This record gives sequence, structure tokens and C-alpha cells, in this order.
Amino acid sequence: QDFSCAVQSRVLMHGRLYITPGHLLFYSNIFGFEKIIRIPFTHVRGVARASTALFIPNAIAITTSRRAYVFRSFWDR
Repeated sequence: QDFSCAVQSRVLMHGRLYITPGHLLFYSNIFGFEKIIRIPFTHVRGVARASTALFIPNAIAITTSRRAYVFRSFWDR
């Protein structure tokens, strides 16, 4: 499956989050600025609901041993 969402890096990058049997993959290409995030399920330490703007429940936080990613702007999480 794939979902439209955004991830925060230096700027908010809108793209697609793909769920495969072994990985979470995020791909964004806006005006030539490409962002690729590949997270193997074996590296995921936690998954939690998150909110944007303090009260809008449209984000998911994925935590690995190295960093945390917040995927936001989902229509329905």
C-alpha cells in the first residue's frame, strides 16, 4: 500500500509512504530535491500516533535506534 504524506527534514517534504513486507519507504521529489527514506521493519523500535499543530491527529511517529521520523499530513492515519 502507499499513502500520501509529508516528512519534516529541513523543510516539510511531501511525498508517498510505501509499505512493503519488509520496509517502510518514503519518496519525495519536489523541484528536483529528492528525499528517500528506507526503514527496515527490523530497525523499528516504536510506532505512535502523533499530532500536528498540537491538536490535529494526522501524524505517525516512527522511532528507530538512530532517529525518529514523523510522517504527517495523512488524510486518515
